[in-house]
Amino acid sequence: MPLQNYKRVVIKIGTSVLTAPDGKLDTKQLASSFEDLARVIAQGIEAVLVTSGAVAMGKSALRALPRNEHGRQACAAIGQPLLMHAYGELAAHHRLTIAQLLITREDFDDRARYLNIRNTLHALLNMNVLPIINENDVVAAEVVGGDAFGGNDAVAAMVGLLIDADLLLILGETDGVLDAPPEIGRAKRIPVVKQINEELLSVVGKDSPLGRGGMKRKLEAAKLATHSGIETIIANGRQEGVITNIILYAADTGTRVLPAQEAHSSRDRWLIGGVVQKGSVTVDANAAKALQKGKSLLPIGILEVQGNFGRGEAIRVLDERGASIAVGLANYASGDLNKIKRLPSSEIETLLGYSAGDEAIHKDNLALTNSTLTYGK
Repeated sequence: MPLQNYKRVVIKIGTSVLTAPDGKLDTKQLASSFEDLARVIAQGIEAVLVTSGAVAMGKSALRALPRNEHGRQACAAIGQPLLMHAYGELAAHHRLTIAQLLITREDFDDRARYLNIRNTLHALLNMNVLPIINENDVVAAEVVGGDAFGGNDAVAAMVGLLIDADLLLILGETDGVLDAPPEIGRAKRIPVVKQINEELLSVVGKDSPLGRGGMKRKLEAAKLATHSGIETIIANGRQEGVITNIILYAADTGTRVLPAQEAHSSRDRWLIGGVVQKGSVTVDANAAKALQKGKSLLPIGILEVQGNFGRGEAIRVLDERGASIAVGLANYASGDLNKIKRLPSSEIETLLGYSAGDEAIHKDNLALTNSTLTYGK
């Protein structure tokens, strides 16, 4: 009898879990993980799978390995159908129907596309279909010199926000969050994390050599998910039965990151985790207090404007210490906001020759958050 009461979960399986030492797909591990997931679905729990492994699959099919990001994108194009073919055979064996979704940063940045993805995922879940999601490396922008999206850890967190998940389960190659870099050999598992801070992020080790994750990326994704009220567990994907044991039987394995207590509306979740912040403003203490009380941000409370952003684009609001306190949609472009900062709203039209409203950010377009994730552009 299951001990947990999760109704909807997002499971992310990393490249390191699905790749054998020779760099090829570990078919035995893939089958084991999928069988584990199928047992969870058989209990009536709705699941979304976010999978890595396409690039590694593509590399295994080539004689010469790529040496740049465009070669990496080519590997993703080669590997993605191979990976989905493997999932399709496993799904047929377990009498499950699967659907493939390839997602880019821009799909979350645009509100209409964000809602389309959400509606599609809900429709698939209502039809008892297992959505399988991967970041679309082939067409994703901003890949060269950095990540297009932050990797599939970020994808999984944002999908969790999209579908109002109860749990985000991130499976990698370690037994959870460790209290020291794993390479020193004496690191111990941290069972529970109440708050993800810079001190914790500084000791979690290097990025994964196979994928684009690593523990720091997992914790950044967990911070986004837990801030929106989604419990997150980071665990070893190669442990036998780890998916069933955690989701159905509350096994004490991995690291449980506790969710925040406050709930966010769908629009607030989009502002916090979906849309890219193009800049920021620093506000004084009075403005920060007003925002905490649900007020709009007025130009008179703005001390500094950072970045180059247009009207209607998302920006982050910082206090005088540089800490994040909110995200919102700017009523004015950065150049105009620089001209009217520290001034009363009554002077806006005289100075700019137009007025887009008394507010720099209206309260209806603002979400309070201390999360500092800025994936993308």
